[in-house]
Amino acid sequence: MPVEDAGPAATSREITPENTVPVALGMWSANVRRRADKLTTECRADLGQLGMCW
Repeated sequence: MPVEDAGPAATSREITPENTVPVALGMWSANVRRRADKLTTECRADLGQLGMCW
């Protein structure tokens, strides 16, 4: 994830040479599921095609 998209929490995280921050996949997916109603229809469809279990 690009640092500028990661928000304030990224400031205390390790920044990689590619100017990205590591993201815990399990935490990310839990957050996406919890906030699914705020996703765009297109984003939900894209995640669904990737096999996201809602």
